[in-house]
Amino acid sequence: MEREESYMAKPPYDGITALRTLRDRLDEAASLEVIHPGGHVWKAYFAFKPSAAVEEIEVVKQELQISLPPAYERFLGYSDGALLYHDKEYGQWGFKLYSTQEFWVTQTCSF
Repeated sequence: MEREESYMAKPPYDGITALRTLRDRLDEAASLEVIHPGGHVWKAYFAFKPSAAVEEIEVVKQELQISLPPAYERFLGYSDGALLYHDKEYGQWGFKLYSTQEFWVTQTCSF
């Protein structure tokens, strides 16, 4: 029973710990090599912005009348936006995590 409970326990890390670990592994160009299952190797680049102030996060929530997932609020406190796994060679791929300033652009533009 004890073994089962320890297996089910929450892992001793969270998303911020994972991001810190990732940043520690980046080279001077803020990149690392990624190997696809087929063997193709490419350089993935990463960009992290400075952390957002608690007040900036609160302004976004109040002005836009939205709630943010607690994990995203913690992320903004760590890095106010980021670009992860970007392929500079072809200018594609990547995951964009919006900053507090980008919420304004995204939420207020009209099409």
